[in-house]
Amino acid sequence: MLEFAFAMPVMLGMLMGGFEFARFALVNQKMERVTTFVGDLVARAEALDEGDFDDYFAAAGQLGVPFDLFADGNIIVTSVTGERYRPGSALAAGWRRQCPAGKPGRRPGRQRGTAAKFQC
Repeated sequence: MLEFAFAMPVMLGMLMGGFEFARFALVNQKMERVTTFVGDLVARAEALDEGDFDDYFAAAGQLGVPFDLFADGNIIVTSVTGERYRPGSALAAGWRRQCPAGKPGRRPGRQRGTAAKFQC
C-alpha cells in the first residue's frame, strides 16, 4: 500500500502531462495552419481592402475550430517594404492589420499613422 501511495501522484502527473502535451501539439498545429493560410492569402492578393481582411480573419477563426483563436490571442498582418539583401537599405512597415483590433493592452491596427476603422 505504501508503494502505491508513492507511485500514484507520479502516475497521475504523467497522465495529466500526456493529455496536456497532446493538446499543446494540436493547438500548435492549428496555429501553424492558420498562420500559413492567412499569410498565403495576403501574399497572393494584388490589392487589399478592409473587406478582404474581414474575410481572411473570419476564415482564420473557422479554420481554428474547436479553439477560440481570438479569446487569448490575435492575428497581425504587416506589410514590410525595402530590400533585405541590399546593403544600406532599410526595411519599413507600410501598414498593419490586427484582429481583434480593440484588445485592451494591445495596439490596434494602423495604416501609416492613421487610426484604422477595421473591426474584426
